[in-house]
Formats: sequence, structure tokens, C-alpha cells
Amino acid sequence: MKRKILLIEPNYKNKYPPLSLMKLATYHRMLGDEVVFYKGTDKDFAINETMKLLLENLNNNEPTVRWNTLWDELVEYITKGGQQKLDSLLKYSQYPLVKRTLEAYRKYFHQKKYLQYPQWDRVCITTLFTFYWQKTVDAINYYKQFCKDESQVFVGGIAASVVPEEIEKETGIKPIVGLLDKGGELDDNDIIIEQLPLDYSILEEIDYVYPEHDGYYGYMTRGCVNHCAFCVVPKLEPEYKSHIPLLNRIQDTRERFGEKRHLLLLDNNVFASKDFDAIIDEIKEVGFIKGAKYVAPNYYEIAIRNLRNNLELEYK
Repeated sequence: MKRKILLIEPNYKNKYPPLSLMKLATYHRMLGDEVVFYKGTDKDFAINETMKLLLENLNNNEPTVRWNTLWDELVEYITKGGQQKLDSLLKYSQYPLVKRTLEAYRKYFHQKKYLQYPQWDRVCITTLFTFYWQKTVDAINYYKQFCKDESQVFVGGIAASVVPEEIEKETGIKPIVGLLDKGGELDDNDIIIEQLPLDYSILEEIDYVYPEHDGYYGYMTRGCVNHCAFCVVPKLEPEYKSHIPLLNRIQDTRERFGEKRHLLLLDNNVFASKDFDAIIDEIKEVGFIKGAKYVAPNYYEIAIRNLRNNLELEYK
């Protein structure tokens, strides 16, 4: 059964994209689920939720009008109202049901009925540093309301692993501590989410541009051999893994999303690896060597190919 999955990153500023959510996007799309990624203000999300339903109804009621092109005018009416704004929209259609639909969804938005009829089967929220505490807690408490079943709200990431008890106390959601590296954490299957490739396409769904947005992201080791008292790594990654192969993940990204300018390895202590030489050799093998030149891909061709692939998956 196809599920609606909402991936949320709180509205804080950060340099790198949320790798955990990019892996979760891959995971859920493998299972045939509908996935949406969102990073932004609460009000924007609420209006977007209302607008999706409004456009669906308008297109059903009056398909001769290109309602999608009237997005800004519709948002203006839904959020601010006014007879003049309503009359302006009714110039496109005098069909009585259109007027009733517009008025109904203005009430739907202002009475927050989107919270009474949640649309999402699962909500996954990532967390970063504890100095974003209030934004993180506010995001969890807000977006959990959009899930049909609160047991399907999952919170993970750095802050969730550092202070899980505090987050549960503030939100009522028991966080996932550490990595999704065993299989079966979210569903009854043996898929290891931590090992999945990243879905870069979700970054195109939001307006926020990460300062570092054109790179292959990943790890070639996990954990650290040191267990410093002040460090959170032992909680996040308790087992040191000396070499995580990178080649297949790079190839997958190139094929699906095109060549990337940078390689960003986010390891905590790569120098402790007994496989350090093998790691360096693999970095060279994927093309990051002295004198290498970056050639930008044809993003239009990639977008068309991925669109076709997604359509094929829908009809299988």
C-alpha cells in the first residue's frame, strides 16, 4: 500500500543537506511510497497543505481553468480574504461550485482544519545541534500534528541522540538514538537504511539553498577509536568501522543525479583506520585525483530521465 511520507528538517540554517533524510527518501521510494521533503516556516507549510487540496478540488470542479497558474492569487485570497480578491478569481469561472470551494477552503485554512484531517502516514524529523533547541522542539511539536498516527512520527539525528530524554519530555516522541544501521527499525524488512544511496532530488523540492550543495556526501569510516568524555560520537556511532566502500554510491549518484563538483567525507576519525591506504586509493579511483577537471552534467537530460523512470515505476 502506497504511503504518504513527510520528511522534515527544522527551519535552522545549516551548511550541509540532511543526509539521513536523503537516505530515508531513497528507502521509502524503494517501497513505492510518496515522499515529500520540507524545510521552511510553519505557516508556509499550512498554506501549502491547504492549497494542494484546493487545487485538486478546483481542477475537478472546473478543469477548463488552469488553476495552477493562479497560485499567488489563490494564496492571497485564502490567507487574506476580501470580496475584491474573490471576485477577481471568479472572473475565471462563474460556476457556483467554484465560489463555494474557494470560500470553504478559506475557512479550512483559518480554522486549521488541516490539523483535524491529517494527510500523512509517516513523518520523519531530523535534528542537528542542541543550540537549535527551540526551533527543533517547535518543529517536532508542530509537524507531528500532521501525521495520522503519532506512533508513526520518527525523530532522529544528533540532538535526538545526545538528549533523547529531554526531547521526549518536550514532545512526547521517543527519539531514535544513533544510526539506522540494523534493518527493521521502521518497517518489517531487513533493509539497512544507513547503507542506502542518497536521494538528491529532494533538495530540489525546497527554496533553501545549502552553502555546500554540489558534492558527493558520505562516510568512508564510522565512529572513532577514542571515547572522549566530551564527545557525542560514541553515542551516535558506537562501533568503529574502518572502511565503508564508496565506489558504488558514487556511481549511483552519477547515474541518477549527474556529476558533482566536490567529494565531502564527513568521517569523525579517518586517520585511525587500518584501511587508510585503501580509502585513499578508492578516492582516486572515483576520479578525485590531482589535475582532475569537473565537467557539469546536462541537468535537463537528467531531470527528463528521472521523470521517465519515476513514471515507469508508478505504472509497474
